Amino acid sequence: MKGMYPNEYEAITLLDKNKIKRNTWETTKQEIISRHFANCPQLRRYTVSVVKTGMKYSFGRVRFSDKTIKLKETGDKEQMINSLKHELIHAYLFEEGENYHHTVKFWRILRQIGFIPKHSLFYSKAKQVCNERGLTQK
Repeated sequence: MKGMYPNEYEAITLLDKNKIKRNTWETTKQEIISRHFANCPQLRRYTVSVVKTGMKYSFGRVRFSDKTIKLKETGDKEQMINSLKHELIHAYLFEEGENYHHTVKFWRILRQIGFIPKHSLFYSKAKQVCNERGLTQK
């Protein structure tokens, strides 16, 4: 029976590419955790997947129930890494039993790891909150 790929090697190549992508994002996640969240080993249980559809208004989403983080495939690696950091902060706060929404503590952590998303709908509010709370802005 003829498959949907012209030859078996093309099918293997596509599977390998997906595996490489998955491993790359898992490695990236582990590096971020090691650098910024070493005191929270529970984050290592979260899995990362990249999706092309289903996320119209956001660049990432975390689900605490099954410990998953979904990132929107944008083609911009830096933006996707920043989205991963953003979602890991939500997960970190959740695992620590704290309010995991966009609170002052959330924005403080985001700032401490060297990132405030300028593309975010929340950026101007975050900047205002940080200024009100005496957190410096670059």
